[in-house]
Amino acid sequence: MTLKQAMTALRKMGTAQNRKVYARHGAGENLFGVSFANIGPLAQRIGTDQALAEQLGETGNSDARTLATMIADPEQFTASSADAWVGSIAYSLRADLFAPVIARSPLANRKLSKSLSGNSSFQKSLNCREFAFLFPQRSANRCLTRNHHVRLTRRI
Repeated sequence: MTLKQAMTALRKMGTAQNRKVYARHGAGENLFGVSFANIGPLAQRIGTDQALAEQLGETGNSDARTLATMIADPEQFTASSADAWVGSIAYSLRADLFAPVIARSPLANRKLSKSLSGNSSFQKSLNCREFAFLFPQRSANRCLTRNHHVRLTRRI
């Protein structure tokens, strides 16, 4: 699927009521108001597509960024792309969607370690979400080091 096709599909699925609700929850003004009941099947149709996920993320559209988290390939994240995605997270729902993506990536330990220096309540919340996904989904040889675990639990 192309970026244009994905954006057209999202636009058609949006509703005024969802735009109001999502905006009230911090999604911003650039959104179509697409229900998660509709984004999920679209993501399944697309499958994993990191190139499209990156393009969707660059649009600035909240629904496009939500779809991007669902089709992203954790193995293909670079440190700079992960930083850009984290920097674009403006509300907690997207943090909930992005945390398991980065937790499954090879960058998880490094990104979590770096993000522990953040002091904002939003950063702590994102750390907590990421931490929750790291332990059940990581193999033993890729799990957090004890030092990361201790540092994170002190911050929570």
